[in-house]
Amino acid sequence: MHLPTCIALAALLCAAPASVASAHEQLLKCVQHATRLHAGKVERLELKLERQITVYELEVRRDDGSRWDIECDASNGVVIETEESVTATDPRFRPRIRLTKARAIALAAVPGTVLRVEFELEPDGNPGYEFHIEGRDGKLHKIEVDGTTGNVLETAVRLLQIGRD
Repeated sequence: MHLPTCIALAALLCAAPASVASAHEQLLKCVQHATRLHAGKVERLELKLERQITVYELEVRRDDGSRWDIECDASNGVVIETEESVTATDPRFRPRIRLTKARAIALAAVPGTVLRVEFELEPDGNPGYEFHIEGRDGKLHKIEVDGTTGNVLETAVRLLQIGRD
C-alpha cells in the first residue's frame, strides 16, 4: 500500500471527534515533520494509544540505511518523540540491563507472548528495548524498557499498522 492510501485509511480510522479532513491534515503534518527531521522513505505507519493519547508512529529509513521511529500527537501532528532503531551489536547500544531481565520487566507490565524486540537509542543516546507483546487480551502491546535503569518508559496498544513489521 502506498503512502497516500495509508494516510487516507489512517485518517478515517482516527477521525472520531475530529473531521476526516482534520485527521488527514494532522497525519500529513506528522509526515512532513518526520521527513524534515530524517529525510528518507516512510516504511511503516502505525496508529497507537499511548498514555490515553492517540499517536502516529512513522518509521523512516534514511538513505544511509539508518531507521528512525518518529511519534506525533495525532490531534495536532506535532512530533513528540524520535528514536533511532539499531541492532543489538551496534557499538552505541550499551545497556546495563540485560535483554533477559528487560524481557521479564516487560512481561510483568503486560503478560503475554513476546513477538519481537527492537533495540533503540533515545534522543539522549541511552539504550532502550521495545517489546512487541501479544497480550492475554489479544491486543498488540508495545512496552519500552530503559536499558540503563530497567524502568518501563512507555506502554502502548497498537490500533493499526500499515507497512513492514
